[in-house]
Amino acid sequence: MQTSRAMVNMVSQGGHITHYQLKCKNAAGEQPTPTEIMHGIHNEIYNRNYKAAEELFQDLIKSLENKKMTYEQRQRQQQQEYQQYQQQSLPFRFREQDIISFQRSIAKLVRLAPTPSKALHFTHILLYKIDPPLRDPKIENTVLIHLIKVYSKYGGEWLVKGLDFVKIGVERGLAQTPKISKPMYHLPDDAFEVTSIPILRHHQLKFSRNGLSLESWGPRTL
Repeated sequence: MQTSRAMVNMVSQGGHITHYQLKCKNAAGEQPTPTEIMHGIHNEIYNRNYKAAEELFQDLIKSLENKKMTYEQRQRQQQQEYQQYQQQSLPFRFREQDIISFQRSIAKLVRLAPTPSKALHFTHILLYKIDPPLRDPKIENTVLIHLIKVYSKYGGEWLVKGLDFVKIGVERGLAQTPKISKPMYHLPDDAFEVTSIPILRHHQLKFSRNGLSLESWGPRTL
């Protein structure tokens, strides 16, 4: 128990939080915050322990779900206690820091995924299992760009499969010029175009001048 308490103190002081430290804090009866779990995910990825980062991501999801559940239970209890006042419950809202912790974590898991399949797995989680406000257009675009980058990095068949995702990016206006608004999360304005280059070259395609479609640039014939 003393060891667990020592780990709790280390986590509370910040620094390089690991999967082990967060598990020790939880074992000591103290629930890690979403921000602490986010740092743990980042550190484990950089320590090349992707499996530990995946486990922490599941802990992050549970932590956020528990926040919402606890709030809703408290609201129901208050309604029962003060029913005579016909109190109207307020909808649950995640703190801004909770949203940031989730979005940075899933973006990192996709960007530094060990395989394209793993990157696609977390992209699927974001799009089909996560609701707003944790999921918004900016994090969707950011994860899409990271997914395309992973596909481009691995080459071969992934350059073929990646074209569908480039087309999705075009449909979402990520290559549009001039940029109407910043559509991504902490990425350069031309991140989509730059990341898509290997895939477009493989298919002998390029963005149209306005960025709203793809055009062929096949070799000229005499």
